[in-house]
Amino acid sequence: LDETSAPEALFWNDGVRAIVVNHTLDEIVAAARRRYAERGGGLNTLVVLDEAHRFAPRAPLGRGPAGGGGDGDAELAPLRATLRDAVRTTRKYGLGWMFVSQTLASLDREIVSQLRMYFFGYGLAWGSELDALGDLIGGNPSALRLYQQFRDPESSLGERKYPFMALGPSSPLSFSLIPMFFESLRFPGEFLAAAAAGEEGGGDAGAR
Repeated sequence: LDETSAPEALFWNDGVRAIVVNHTLDEIVAAARRRYAERGGGLNTLVVLDEAHRFAPRAPLGRGPAGGGGDGDAELAPLRATLRDAVRTTRKYGLGWMFVSQTLASLDREIVSQLRMYFFGYGLAWGSELDALGDLIGGNPSALRLYQQFRDPESSLGERKYPFMALGPSSPLSFSLIPMFFESLRFPGEFLAAAAAGEEGGGDAGAR
């Protein structure tokens, strides 16, 4: 699906990619539904969309329910509609969705609002990105101030540290919409080491 690896003789652009991705996701959802109907169990699958703003951008103002209608949005509207429906309806089929993006304000609002867990790294501390972040965490001023103190991992002279703010079931304070703040392990080395230490010590180290 990457334009850099497409054969030279193949006509490939953002519109064609949106059509192919939409068809692929439709097939995944259909497979999950069939499995659920036939076996009563889930598909146990996670679909990860990197650079998600390219597949599920915020619909242009004044568009219909599917968000279509020109300005380069015609091909993306069916894909956005598929994703909107999927994040609402496929959980019981064992089909999960992860959206990874460097921007929050440009992602489709309906899709973002349907997600259960959020992890915010550095880079959303200004302008419309901060406004969108504030909306998701209920305008919590203390959490926003703490988030704005995140340092750019690229600016560190020593070992890079990657701070995150998490919201949802991953936070023990999710019932009160209070985010959890943490610094991530350097994946995969530290994660595997911590997991191994946790198994040897009864699980405590792996949970930190």
